[in-house]
Amino acid sequence: MKRPGFALVVLLVTGTAMAAPEGDLHVQAGSALAAMSGNANRVRGLLRKARVGNSASEIRCVDAALSRVDAAVRSGRDEVRTMELALARGDGATASRSFTALLGYREATRLSAMAGDACFASSVDVVPAESTVVSFVVDPSIPSDRAVFGR
Repeated sequence: MKRPGFALVVLLVTGTAMAAPEGDLHVQAGSALAAMSGNANRVRGLLRKARVGNSASEIRCVDAALSRVDAAVRSGRDEVRTMELALARGDGATASRSFTALLGYREATRLSAMAGDACFASSVDVVPAESTVVSFVVDPSIPSDRAVFGR
């Protein structure tokens, strides 16, 4: 018997430009990728644990969480490459947008890892959603918080 699944949606919107120096962006991007890889490794460990004597629904649930984490990690790496190329050619706006997208992917890996943890806490069969599409666009015309709130 199939039970309703769940979908995990993350939406991040920011209008503030990154004012960090180029070196800081590289350090922060490396830190974000490390956190994302840590989340992926944690969910891989959960999948190994699920395969040892747990129900098929737990295995499916954790496998779906791992798929979401891996997709976010791949996209995050692409954003870091885009950011680095933009910085090399002096395009701060593109670098800032890529860095902001990277932070969104980092959050997606964190939430997907939490969903993997929740697979073991569920007392009912959890059927993953058939598909999940998460997209966002940061509009550069959005005023900064300072302009809106006067800070």
